[in-house]
Amino acid sequence: MAGSLGVLDIERVVIAAVRAALQGVAPPVQSTSATVSTPAVPSASGTSNFATTVTSLRSGEHTLISKEDIEGLLLLGTTLSEVASILRISRPTLYKLMRVYNIRRTKFCNLSDEELDATICEIKAEHPHVGEVMLNGHLRARNIVVQRRRLRDSVQRVDGAGVESRRTTIQRRVYTVPCPNYIWHIDGNHKLIRWKLVVHGAMDGYSRMLTFLQCSNNNRAETVMNHFSSAISKHGRPLHIRTDHGGENVQVWEDMSMHRGEHSVLTGSSVHNQRIERFNRDLNRNCSHVFAPIFYDLESMEALNVDNDTDLFSLHYVYIPRINRTIDEFKSAFNNHSISSEGNRTPVQLFTLDRHLLLLNYPESAAEERTVDSVSTPLAHYSFCPLNQQDLQELVVTVNPLENDGNKGKTLYHRVQEFVLHKIVNIQLVVIL
Repeated sequence: MAGSLGVLDIERVVIAAVRAALQGVAPPVQSTSATVSTPAVPSASGTSNFATTVTSLRSGEHTLISKEDIEGLLLLGTTLSEVASILRISRPTLYKLMRVYNIRRTKFCNLSDEELDATICEIKAEHPHVGEVMLNGHLRARNIVVQRRRLRDSVQRVDGAGVESRRTTIQRRVYTVPCPNYIWHIDGNHKLIRWKLVVHGAMDGYSRMLTFLQCSNNNRAETVMNHFSSAISKHGRPLHIRTDHGGENVQVWEDMSMHRGEHSVLTGSSVHNQRIERFNRDLNRNCSHVFAPIFYDLESMEALNVDNDTDLFSLHYVYIPRINRTIDEFKSAFNNHSISSEGNRTPVQLFTLDRHLLLLNYPESAAEERTVDSVSTPLAHYSFCPLNQQDLQELVVTVNPLENDGNKGKTLYHRVQEFVLHKIVNIQLVVIL
């Protein structure tokens, strides 16, 4: 489906409907008739930018609904009834608009079993430990929706042994918060700290949506603050945050205390940060357990010395982009996986479609939720760089860290090592001469 919208655009539609309701405008009843004013046929250059005016006969209210509004909500995975409710129109009116805009609603993709198996094999190659639910999230992140039966059959064909190994009983604890952005759980994952790599993440407590997840080569407070500020600009400022006592969270504490008050910062042991701590288990299986064996292998080959800054630079140059690519894919899949205890809604759906609860319960705080006073400055990619700026630019042109070398990045790592060694030797020769 063309003309996809981002989460912010969909939030705009939902919040606008809630604001209208708070102002006393009565929402339309399903049976209420409405007239649709069909627009003139637009030019070829502006086909996706025109909108239709919908007039409710009961309230006399005029609402401008664009093609992108409808398509964005459909891409979120909502039902037609939910789309009509969010846009505050009746279902017959929605059907008319879909005919006007030539929007076809297809629930499942027309994908053959062979194509589905190939796609799942491709996902399994990068994320070998994911199960059926997370695979469904990966497929949805690629705008592929298939029947649960077909997905289950495909997983049995591709990874039958893995299905049996993942049959475990999950003991769930009761956790509840009133709305999205009520609290974010923030934590750092240090499973790759041996190689000076840390993954910082934050999860919305209500929806379980990951608001940021990023691998960095340090555990400094300004790094966490940079990720936090970027997430606020995209998803809004939470009412509270929960972290451990780590010093890397100091700047986030100060920022939240300034905007929300001291009561907004909750600190404690990791066992009380259960949302993000439980997620770390899945992150380890799909990230740390994938890359740590590669790094240990390089050490066993005596190609990597963790006490050598040049070796660490070469490792970070190649593997930080590769780790973040894997993390981005995993984050997208996690945010689009269905949650059985929430009626099989996804974290993105819960966060986006229930944002009005924040506006209803905390209107003053919600009005300020996207304010970010300090503009974060870009962080240096490398804590230590043996190359000057010109040589670093040459390295960027010479070696693409995301290239598929058929050796899990090890060949690229050796190429970077050779490049750096060659430049250092040349510099020393120039100094001697």
